[in-house]
Amino acid sequence: MCREAGARARTGLAKAQLRMEAMPRLEAELTALRAALEESRARRAAAQRRAERAEAEAALAGQLLALSRVAPRERDGGSERRRKAGGPAPSAEEVPGVPATSLNPDGNDGNRN
Repeated sequence: MCREAGARARTGLAKAQLRMEAMPRLEAELTALRAALEESRARRAAAQRRAERAEAEAALAGQLLALSRVAPRERDGGSERRRKAGGPAPSAEEVPGVPATSLNPDGNDGNRN
């Protein structure tokens, strides 16, 4: 019995020594894997940010394209007559939304016909 116990103890000791010898290699491998994982996560986060930015830019481009297709009157807020910058303000007869009459106060249109 003593010999068998001694043989088991020596076998156990040999296994423990092998595990201890392998430990630095396993620790180095673990460190390398953790670094690779962190790098992969950083690349993924950067790719995610780029994708979100691209989606936002595409949405903005779509809005700008839609705006560029709208007629200028619709874009400027309605059917009011536009005047040149620096020109006279509309008179009381040119009130927006009220049609102007083409006749003078005496009833004619200003033509000699």
